[in-house]
Amino acid sequence: MPIPGQSFTINENGVGVVEPATTIPLFMGYSSGGAANVLKTYSSIPDLIAGEGQGPAVEDAAFDLANSGGPIRFMKTATSVAGSNSAVVNTGGGPNVTVAGTPNDDYEVVVRVRLGGALGAGQFDYSLDNGVTFSEILTIPAGGTYAIPLTGLTLTFAAGTYILSATYTFTSTAPMWNSTDLGNAFTALIASSTDWDFAVLSGRHATASAAATLAAALQTQLTTMANAFRYKRAMMDAGDEASAAVITAFASVVTNRVLYSYRSAVLPSAKPFPGWGFPKGRLLKAFAQKAHAGLISTDLARVKSGPIPGAISIEHDEQKTEVLDAQKISTARTIPGLQGFFITNGRLKSAAGSDFQYWQHGRIMDVACRTVYLEQAKWLSAGVRTNANGTIDERDAQAIEAVVTAALNAQLKQPTNAEGTPGHVSALQYTINRLNNFQATGIVLSELAIQPLGYIKRFTTTLGFVAGFPQPAVPAAA
Repeated sequence: MPIPGQSFTINENGVGVVEPATTIPLFMGYSSGGAANVLKTYSSIPDLIAGEGQGPAVEDAAFDLANSGGPIRFMKTATSVAGSNSAVVNTGGGPNVTVAGTPNDDYEVVVRVRLGGALGAGQFDYSLDNGVTFSEILTIPAGGTYAIPLTGLTLTFAAGTYILSATYTFTSTAPMWNSTDLGNAFTALIASSTDWDFAVLSGRHATASAAATLAAALQTQLTTMANAFRYKRAMMDAGDEASAAVITAFASVVTNRVLYSYRSAVLPSAKPFPGWGFPKGRLLKAFAQKAHAGLISTDLARVKSGPIPGAISIEHDEQKTEVLDAQKISTARTIPGLQGFFITNGRLKSAAGSDFQYWQHGRIMDVACRTVYLEQAKWLSAGVRTNANGTIDERDAQAIEAVVTAALNAQLKQPTNAEGTPGHVSALQYTINRLNNFQATGIVLSELAIQPLGYIKRFTTTLGFVAGFPQPAVPAAA
């Protein structure tokens, strides 16, 4: 199926609309502060930074708070995969510069010599976002070492005379969680009574195969929660490799509770500091923000909701290279004639032919399951009338149906959707089985049928000139 678009050759203007936040996301991953596996709530970016420090999960959560509001939940995970720094590459000559320390985030570091000279005399500045923003100009320390604030990194300048305009570049990779860390985090989540709606597993997976392995572990954790009547979805990164490797790694992955986003985007940091203004981060944060800002029935790709807030660039444009959407890997795209970058589709990695194609399908079903569960729980061990053949009496069947249907209507039929019309679904019907011998087993059989909203994914339009249009008939004189 082609990605969403139109067959027009005429450009169309778009309208940006921000929807009110109605859900509470949970951000999980590495942070430099806080304690692992402790579920917390934040409503402001300063409080988030004070409690959790720096890191990919903090960056994603701050972006969401800035663009969708709060509250959000946050859980630092243990990170068994160590952070790392690449070798420093010198361009322009001069003494060596080395880097040490555990990076707090994924950095693309550029150090520039701004005034040639020896230690204590030469000057430099630095960028952590690949040269988009730079720090103030600093003196090369006489002792040779400089700890870059908030990063966990320390630069060591070797003795010698530094050359004007020489550069030193390297990349840093933040610590990362593995399947054991994930399992321990979910054990803590299951033990907590604090609720949340969907999870965002922050962090960059170095390979698609590593991401696919963790995908299976995440689906297992979410299934365990669903079996305990806690219905949740999640989203995570699909791995930092070429699209062909991602397609191969995820070919046999079927996880209808998880969305996988591909590659990176340059987005404004919601918590900037010197040298860190427009970092290249995982596209995952854009999906999280759209899911938080939208209603449960809102398609993450809804164009009228506006482009990805503040995006400067995207690493992969599905409009130009249409390869991953059909594989149910979620991407970003451009739309000819519209400014900015948009979500292609919010895909769930469901089986072929599944009803759960898009993120909103899963969210609506989660709300439906929770509503039915809570309402039916109130009827447990209630005494109801039966017929001679053991089936439930019609009067009591109707009473149960009325209560559960009213609750479902309040959640799914009566609220206004993103288009301003009533209903997150087109129709629903909850029924009690009248043929089951309920008296013999104590088991009432019930069924909920939901007709979802339809989502426009393409227009096919015929255009042309005509000589004229039929004129309305003129009424005859009386």
